[in-house]
Amino acid sequence: MIELSALTRVRAIVSEAGLMTQEASFYFQQLELLQPISGNGSPEGVIDAQASRTYYDLTGGTGSIIYIKTVDDIAGDRTLGWVIA
Repeated sequence: MIELSALTRVRAIVSEAGLMTQEASFYFQQLELLQPISGNGSPEGVIDAQASRTYYDLTGGTGSIIYIKTVDDIAGDRTLGWVIA
């Protein structure tokens, strides 16, 4: 069970020096990873991403517009590993 006090805890996103805190930076980086990537054409060999990212081909036809990154890299190449969903 989650305590209500844990849900209402306030955390600063900017330090006293006016810089983003490490906790906030990490949170926003993780949030960015949840956002899909979009572009024209296949991402294979072009888009560098980590496994589980999604890509929408804006020029693709029905059934071929969504790709999922299945592995982080293939032989050290982070642009490989996309499959049509």
